[in-house]
Formats: sequence, C-alpha cells, structure tokens
Amino acid sequence: MRLFLLLFLFISSCIDGVLTVYGIRSGLITEANPIMDWLYRQSSYGFLLLKVLLPVLLLLIIPKKVSKPLRNLLIAACGIYLFILSLHGYWMMQLL
Repeated sequence: MRLFLLLFLFISSCIDGVLTVYGIRSGLITEANPIMDWLYRQSSYGFLLLKVLLPVLLLLIIPKKVSKPLRNLLIAACGIYLFILSLHGYWMMQLL
C-alpha cells in the first residue's frame, strides 16, 4: 500500500508539474501555491525538479511499515492530487 501511494504521488506530481508549466506558459492558469509560484517565477526547471524530487524524498524517508495516521495522510495527499489533476483536465477540455 505504501509503495502504491508513493508511486501515485510521484506520477501525479510529475504530471501536475508538466501540465502546470504548460498551462502557465499558455496563459490558461496560474500557480495557486504561492511558494511554488515564486519558485516557478525563478526557474521553471527548478519548479519541475522540486515536483519530481519531493515524492522521491518521501519514498526514501517514509518507513516501510507505515502507521495508520501516516497512511491516512498519504491517502489524503493522493486525494488532493486527484482533485488537482481533475482541475487540469477541466481547463484542458476548455482548449478543445
């Protein structure tokens, strides 16, 4: 379960990063997270690098045996990413 959740976060974060950069460059969206917005304005490559490295870091630091509260937190993070990716899907449908 831990590996599945962390892989889901990794894949979702990568997709979110690429779609966010595309959306910002196209003028379709803005980055809602002020910290990530600042980072994007400094370097879109740094933005993407962080989007990739944070889930990898989680994979390295989260123990193999995950407590129930931590598992629930990972599930919530996956749910948030599902919502974010659905927002990306919505604005992408507007392009069609």
